[in-house]
Amino acid sequence: MFKIPLEEVKKRIIDSGKLTEEGLADKIKEKLDQLSGLISEEGASHIIANELGVKILEPAENLKIKNLAGGLSNVTISGKVVKKYEVRHFETNERKGKVGSLLLGDETGVVRLVLWNDQADQLEKINEEDILKIESGYLKEQNNRKELHINSKSSLNINPEGIIIEGVQEPQRKVRKTIKELEENDENVELLSTIVQVYDLRFYEVCPTCNKRTREKEGVFECQEHGVIQPNYSYVLNCFLDDGSDNLRCVFFKNQTIQLLGMTDEQIQPFRTNDEFSQVKNDLLGNIIKITGRASQNQVVGRIEFIAQNVVKNPDPKEELQETNDQKKLESEEKIEVEKSSEVQNSPNLETEESQNDSEIQNSPNLETEQVETETSVEEPVIKIDIPETEKSTEQTENNVQEENHLEQSKEKEQVTIAEENLLSLEDIEDI
Repeated sequence: MFKIPLEEVKKRIIDSGKLTEEGLADKIKEKLDQLSGLISEEGASHIIANELGVKILEPAENLKIKNLAGGLSNVTISGKVVKKYEVRHFETNERKGKVGSLLLGDETGVVRLVLWNDQADQLEKINEEDILKIESGYLKEQNNRKELHINSKSSLNINPEGIIIEGVQEPQRKVRKTIKELEENDENVELLSTIVQVYDLRFYEVCPTCNKRTREKEGVFECQEHGVIQPNYSYVLNCFLDDGSDNLRCVFFKNQTIQLLGMTDEQIQPFRTNDEFSQVKNDLLGNIIKITGRASQNQVVGRIEFIAQNVVKNPDPKEELQETNDQKKLESEEKIEVEKSSEVQNSPNLETEESQNDSEIQNSPNLETEQVETETSVEEPVIKIDIPETEKSTEQTENNVQEENHLEQSKEKEQVTIAEENLLSLEDIEDI
């Protein structure tokens, strides 16, 4: 289903110059009052855009990355390869294949490009800094994260003639934070904390073909797409973490649970029918883990919770301390640079000083200039991939699991929700 987020609709109206932010808010309120109960704020925004002649849906040809929206198909776009990752092979009871990914950037942003099966073979020919032209790609988006996917129906051209990508916007850098410093919607955040409480594994039935949640009906399990099936089982694990500044609930879906426990899926599945997980829970208590993921606001209890995307168990304390110190040093240097820049811009003698400097340079008999190229390290973002419809998406499955977890936790009087796992699609491959 194609859908442009409300904030993006508003932004395009404001960027058109036909309404200010305040003017748009007034117009939306006016529309809601006129059509009370008949439309939402999103619907009102679309009506206003249409009345003003602001195009919300752009042609999917030659798009810039910032204009990509979830649900777009037949996308044509060009960009420069920022980072390339390894091809991963996967195999389930029903199918097997391979998938690879890279970061593609232009001057407006960076997006992950996911290549399936035969398209993944092309990664061997692709190098960082190459320019790619994608045709017949399609977008997946969830919780404001976008991925461009290509399959057998798509085409990929490496370093096509006539296409030049100048500057590329840098991807978001991974940031180490304490639990207390977390804010809603923080992404690509790293925590170093201790496990202080572990809940039971929660198993749920999924279709073995499409990995979507399936339910029992009249004694049989039925998938809406594949009919009566013999289900497989996936799982989710909740833990409480503490780092001295605060504590919070952390959600581990299947791949992350495998990382946390250091077990295979085959070793974990028996816990569904036996009581041996109690010992595993006890063994986890007190372990220090480094996790990268995103923060989400729990609307029920008004607290931040963390959705794990990558897990490192028992990291080296010396290395982690050094990483923390390096980040603080970098942040301090960046702050000083900003302050210096602000002081220079506000200096009343700036023009005089610049004039004197220019004069000295022009009169210097031994002028030598150096050009120093700086390289910016791009840390690999921990982003999950979302399997396309042709590869059987599991988005709806985890949405359903989220809702059921909310009810279950409320009954336990803990009322702590589990947010859906974003961009985790193929549960039988490693994180990319």
